[in-house]
Amino acid sequence: MNKLRFYQFYPLQKDISLPLRIILGLSLYFLGLLSLYSESNPELDNLPKRIGIQRVFGEKGNIREKPDIKSKLQNQIPVGSSLKVLKRTEEYMTVDGITDYWYQIQNASKTGYMWGGFLADFVYEQDFTGDGDKEIFLLKNSTKNKEQLQIKIVKSYKVLGEFEKKSGPISNFSVKVLSGNVFDPNLSLFALFYSDDSDTDPYPKVDIYYFDKENKIKLGFEFIEKGCDPPACSEVTPIFPNDIPRGKRPGGETNKIILHVHTYDLDNESKHEYSQIEYLWNGEQFNKVK
Repeated sequence: MNKLRFYQFYPLQKDISLPLRIILGLSLYFLGLLSLYSESNPELDNLPKRIGIQRVFGEKGNIREKPDIKSKLQNQIPVGSSLKVLKRTEEYMTVDGITDYWYQIQNASKTGYMWGGFLADFVYEQDFTGDGDKEIFLLKNSTKNKEQLQIKIVKSYKVLGEFEKKSGPISNFSVKVLSGNVFDPNLSLFALFYSDDSDTDPYPKVDIYYFDKENKIKLGFEFIEKGCDPPACSEVTPIFPNDIPRGKRPGGETNKIILHVHTYDLDNESKHEYSQIEYLWNGEQFNKVK
């Protein structure tokens, strides 16, 4: 970096005393340095601060002696492995359009460094496949320069199913395993709840996923759970085949997920409207009923 000089900031005048000129020059010099070093990197603005127990998202998580891709490789640990993140370093790296920091990590009794691109952003454990054992749900939401959402279901350090779609930054993740045995034939079904941070108004959204016959994760459909464009607002409630009628909500129908839509007016409490959107399970996929 080139050295900053006093005359770059202020034209020194003969009628200003020498001590005052020195003080003024030093003040502007350090202000200049502060502005140079306080600039944020927009590629890193959306990265999570991972500290504590984390899970490996990559097929293999490389552990190196130093936070450098050229540093000696200490170990490789498989997808779904647990490790402890001690701290985030100042070093970062971009690989395949994904920019992330390097982290100092502890695996067993050894410490090393792992690039954040190998780490999951969200982890959830539940029985997704219905076999009675828990699997690990891993989610990764990459940075602005490669906008995508990646999902993996892992068991015994092997990927059972994975899914990827174009997506901006999201937050407030949660996952719920749904009752797939109410469909014929049965299916493994789960919902991802989240907020889309790229929207001006990040209303809660829901993605419905399922496993196909080859154990691949497929997106069934997606919807906005709640939303408002004042004065009009809406709420959407999914209804499954075995659900009973409740108030204005209809009962479930065979092999269908019904989205019950309630719209109302903030300026008129008496104005309420109800409609529904239907998705039919045909044994292989969900089709929207026209």
